[in-house]
Amino acid sequence: MMADFTRYFIAGKIPGPIKDLLRRGTPANGPEELRAQGWAVAYHMAALAGVIVDRRPTATVSEAFDVKPRTVQRWSKEQAAAGITWRDMLPDTLSETEVAGFLSRQMHQAAEQYLKKGRLATPRSRGDSK
Repeated sequence: MMADFTRYFIAGKIPGPIKDLLRRGTPANGPEELRAQGWAVAYHMAALAGVIVDRRPTATVSEAFDVKPRTVQRWSKEQAAAGITWRDMLPDTLSETEVAGFLSRQMHQAAEQYLKKGRLATPRSRGDSK
């Protein structure tokens, strides 16, 4: 089967079974994007819980990831519905005093990677309306 797929790819065509998986609209997130979004949501949820001092966590994450605020809210709702909390992202060895700094660093690193490798490889300029 893989040999057949390879022949299609060499010819510049998408094999039928793969074409069937494609859908209109935004493509599904890959594992790197999902991980980055996980850090975004962990930061957002921890800030809303008062663990991180940030009066505008939605805006902070939105600006870091160059997405609309409603996107951050959607990511948070999706992870909450899946039963994922910000604590799930923390290593067991982290002390309570290290949590805020750790989550902040991870969120910003994830945002950099998201912008470089994710679907927003060419980020909008900051002047664009979101």
